[in-house]
This record gives sequence, C-alpha cells and structure tokens, in this order.
Amino acid sequence: MALRFEQIRRQQEDHIREYGFSILSIFGDESSPPFVYTLGLADVDWPELIILGTQQGILASLAVTELRKSERIPVASVTLQKTATVPVYLGSVTEANVERYLCQAVTRRRSRGLPDPAALQLVFPDREGRYPLEEGYDSKFMDTRQPCLAPGGVWDYKVT
Repeated sequence: MALRFEQIRRQQEDHIREYGFSILSIFGDESSPPFVYTLGLADVDWPELIILGTQQGILASLAVTELRKSERIPVASVTLQKTATVPVYLGSVTEANVERYLCQAVTRRRSRGLPDPAALQLVFPDREGRYPLEEGYDSKFMDTRQPCLAPGGVWDYKVT
C-alpha cells in the first residue's frame, strides 16, 4: 500500500513538473459528494481549484486551461468565467474546507514548510443553466452535488 501511494505521489509530481498541476479525483459516499481538485497550482501563487459533484477531472483541466488565459485569478471575489462552453462561478473556499477537502494539497505544502493553499470552488449551473442565488435554481442539485464551501456556507457573489 505504501509503495502504491509513493508511486501515485511521484506521478503527481511528474504531472506538476510537466503541466503545472495534477488532478485528484475523490470518490463520494453518503456523507460527501464526489469531487476533483488540483494539486500544484499554489506553487505558482494560484489558488487550487475544486469542483464538487463530479469525478470528471477533465472539467478541472479545461478550467485551468481557460483561466491561464487571464493574468491572474481573483481569490477574494467571485467572477464569471467562460470555461469550455459553460460559464462557471469561482467562489472562495474557507481554510477549514481547504483542509477538509484538499488534503493532499495541504499535506504537500506543509511538508515543504509552506502555508496551506488558497482555493476556489468552481460552481456549475443546474440543468436549466441557473446558478445558486438565481431565481428558480434547483437547490436539490446544489445541496447534493455542489455544497457551498464559502465562508458561512453562503455563496459570496452577486447575480447581476
């Protein structure tokens, strides 16, 4: 088991060196949805990204590709970005949720004597294209697949 973990860790570090990040896919269970997150973006002073409700790492890869076209990612505020063909919101993630969900990113940074990474949650629309806080948003979709990781568990953006 330890040997397998070490092989995975080396593969992740190889991905970070080659692509600038690696992606971890986490299985869900009754108490937590499946999710994916990046590992290594904090090495270049970017927040790590997390997407809850899916194990589709390709979504995180597409997001990183699109976001790299900008000069920086806003950490404190939420902006609407175009990722592939679906606009996604980027929401702040509390330190407690970074520690809870991005365990390997936290462990990796601490093992190097670095602070825990900042993180942004990518929030996808419901099946009708509506986001949390928008009238008619399917809260069942949000509650079971995209819990809010922002401070106070409240989405911290304004719908305009």
